[in-house]
Amino acid sequence: MGNAVYDKLAERIGAAGYPTYIKVLENVVTPEEAELMLELADGATPAQTAQSRNIDEKSLAAKIEDLQTRRVLLKGPGGYVIPRSPRFFPHGPDNQKTRDLFTDFFRSGDYQKILVDGWYDSPIAAATAW
Repeated sequence: MGNAVYDKLAERIGAAGYPTYIKVLENVVTPEEAELMLELADGATPAQTAQSRNIDEKSLAAKIEDLQTRRVLLKGPGGYVIPRSPRFFPHGPDNQKTRDLFTDFFRSGDYQKILVDGWYDSPIAAATAW
């Protein structure tokens, strides 16, 4: 798993290719949590996920509830979703390490590049292009 799962998660969030953001993600979720988030966001039901992971649904429900409480996984009408921008993805636990990682991410210019890249890839930018 390791960095590959964080790369997939960063891509889903809209922050692929930014190493400073990978460090933020590593501080927010474990590789196992990232895998679970991706599986559920890809449309797997909790029952399917419990079966594929060989765990009982009650234990899985507790893990899902924890991810939802931390706002890294959201429940929508069509299933589970992952916030689509670092702007809306939680920064991590309230501690100095989190502040330092997010400060590095912000000061590197990566955060701003992600926002600009996301704007140019958005349907709104396409509709307003000259």
